Amino acid sequence: MKKSQEFPYILPCPFCGKDIDLQYKRYPVDTLYPATKDFSVWELICSALDGGCDASILGSNKSECIEKWNRRVGK
Repeated sequence: MKKSQEFPYILPCPFCGKDIDLQYKRYPVDTLYPATKDFSVWELICSALDGGCDASILGSNKSECIEKWNRRVGK
């Protein structure tokens, strides 16, 4: 998939291998969303409701969540 600002490339879940694809998800809001009312914390999740394992990561914005999610040990 081509990386874009609206739908950046997200690596598969590091725990279960499920693809995290915001572009083709029916409800992408269930994958990357604000975890607080003031939007100061965001969460990216491999939703069990979508066949994932419920692994999640928090960040101060969308970009930070995606950067943390895509980080792999030794790479």
